[in-house]
Amino acid sequence: MISFTQTARHTALFSAMLALSACTTLREKFMPEDPASLPGGPDYVRWVPRNFQAEPLPTKAATPKQSAPDIRPPVADTDQLPRPKQNWWTEFNNEELNELIETTLANNYDLRVAVARIEQAENQARIAEGARAPSVEFFSGIEARGPAEGVGSARSREEWSSRGIYQFGLRAQYEIDLWGRRGYEAKSALEQARASVFAREVVALTLIAETASAYFRYLSLSERIVIAQKSRQLAEDVALAIGRRVQRGDASKIDQQQQQIAIALIDNSLANLQLERERVLNRLAVYLGKPAGTIKISGSSLLNAPLPKVAPGLPSELLCRRPDIRRAEAQLAASSANVDAARANLLPSVTLTGQFGQGSFKLTELLSPQSILYSLAGNLVANVYDGERKENQLALARAGNRELLEQYANTVLAALRDVEDSLTGIRMTAAQQQALAEALNRNSKLLEMSHEIYNRGALDLISLLDLQRNVYLAQDAEAGSRFEQVRSTIDLFKALGGGVAQQQGDPCAPPTPTLASAQAPKPAAVKPAEAAPAASAGDHSAASQPLRPAGRISSSAAAQEAEAQAVKEAEAAARKPGEGAK
Repeated sequence: MISFTQTARHTALFSAMLALSACTTLREKFMPEDPASLPGGPDYVRWVPRNFQAEPLPTKAATPKQSAPDIRPPVADTDQLPRPKQNWWTEFNNEELNELIETTLANNYDLRVAVARIEQAENQARIAEGARAPSVEFFSGIEARGPAEGVGSARSREEWSSRGIYQFGLRAQYEIDLWGRRGYEAKSALEQARASVFAREVVALTLIAETASAYFRYLSLSERIVIAQKSRQLAEDVALAIGRRVQRGDASKIDQQQQQIAIALIDNSLANLQLERERVLNRLAVYLGKPAGTIKISGSSLLNAPLPKVAPGLPSELLCRRPDIRRAEAQLAASSANVDAARANLLPSVTLTGQFGQGSFKLTELLSPQSILYSLAGNLVANVYDGERKENQLALARAGNRELLEQYANTVLAALRDVEDSLTGIRMTAAQQQALAEALNRNSKLLEMSHEIYNRGALDLISLLDLQRNVYLAQDAEAGSRFEQVRSTIDLFKALGGGVAQQQGDPCAPPTPTLASAQAPKPAAVKPAEAAPAASAGDHSAASQPLRPAGRISSSAAAQEAEAQAVKEAEAAARKPGEGAK
């Protein structure tokens, strides 16, 4: 007979051995082999440049001093970020822009965050898929039970002694997926993983567009700064001329002060432009994954910058490549699977459990044949009453599916709006730039003639100042309009999901017409009364039929309005009474 004290001692010794073994295993798994080999300082400041650190990081005496890197060291090849399918930014034919975007794709931390989220979603999908398989566990334990003969069997103090129970073995559990609930959950997790991939593509597309826009914005601001500096130099020349006229008595001090005020206003505009350019440069540094103030741009102007030519009439199927639309489709599919899983959860579940091992009251007889233990059990569990919890879960899943369906439709409409805005911006900014260039040419010639007239005393100072201001404003506006042209082109590439060229095997490309399809009769138009009824509030089958934009993207909404007006006039003429009988 094993006493209670002996059993407690055995239990404590066994628990201590397990704890020491677990600690050793965890230490070997999660701790580095040589902690002294790690660089000093917190993890979040090791890669920061020295000039941005509050104090130098501690270094070992035996380690030679090395210069700190400006950015985080390059990652391994296995951790490289995925590249976009089309290098649409190369159509601007700017080598510096290409290098900046390549650096952005390699170093940007928003992209790294998106990649980490993909890994999380993939692991969630593996967890959901693994839940469909049986689970097998190893168990072992020691238990002190008293009184030895069972509860209520001790008739005296001597019979209060305990008995030790030792056992170990394997335990298995499996839920039979009769209604497919586990399968729907695995499908939902897989679609969420696909949505995370498209979310990463959304981040990449937005980041590339923002990097290109910031780069061209920097060039435009540099050009406008040069214009402001030239305008200031011209204003100073005029101020000198006014000073000579004041000395001759042909002008007053008031005229001289007015010109100084004009110079001060130009200085204010120049300071604002320089401030904005520095902010754009710092924002561009963040896109590149570098600290602010560590990059330099060699370009200085948008003059003679080639713009990609985008012809009107692009197929609207290109919008299918937009990653935000693809992400919305994946989220909608995951929501539909959640509805199916919630519906299957209303049905009974069947669980099988089994156990096999060894167990004995004596440690010496633990491995003997008579100590074998096993058990098999099957459980059928059906819900009787739970306060309508499962029914409400199904209603919640359906409501979430309706929300994602409406969001998907809104995403498609927003995509169409983005394309139309970009095409309109390209057309209108081109007309605006042409008009501003013409106005600038005329103002420049008029200013040259005005200087000669003013020096001869035939023109007052107010008129000369107005001409100076008009020339400066025209030059600044013309430079700004060229940037707006570039930005509209970038927005169009972004609105189309990156690039306008159709790739081989693109699932979103329109089908190639064949001879049979060309000869096939066209289907009759469906009248509004014959249209299919809208999906009910609880029906999630619409998720399997994504809203695809059809037709072609026009260069302007004016053509669509004219076509709609022509259709209305034709219908009105057809409804006139008596004309058919005549």
